[in-house]
Amino acid sequence: MDEMEDVLLDDLLAPCYALHKNLVFDMNLWTTLGTEYFYYLYRFSRCSPASWDEREVLAENAGVGCVICAYALQTHISKALTFAEEAQAQKLRAFDIFAGAGTMSLGMENATGGMRMTHAVEISPSAARTFRYAPKGLPRGETGDLYGHVSNSEVFFF
Repeated sequence: MDEMEDVLLDDLLAPCYALHKNLVFDMNLWTTLGTEYFYYLYRFSRCSPASWDEREVLAENAGVGCVICAYALQTHISKALTFAEEAQAQKLRAFDIFAGAGTMSLGMENATGGMRMTHAVEISPSAARTFRYAPKGLPRGETGDLYGHVSNSEVFFF
């Protein structure tokens, strides 16, 4: 008789993916995805086996995954990683029409990893100066009058 151990749902931190080792078509990819990706090859009938010799080899269809689902999951993950790599190589250009001090622009660049702020406009001179000398490099842009005449508010372009 196999020993069983109940685990409370509250004790689970996140979903995990467990595939038979023979269903993992790219082991390097699978093992680098994170701590929630597992593979299995053996089982033990007791929760605390006395030795490694108590293991039993599991058949591919003995686990929780099927061949079709396993390959679909791995193909989806592989495509997502490829897309992320391509996004890093060729980032989308973005325009911030109300730039302020640049926190939204910086947040979008950092959060997405696939965007690069190429243009920004800010009417407040102090915010424009802050944006211009932000940590990305000095200086980042130029200030100028949007309509070609002198006024109290300059528009910041970069």
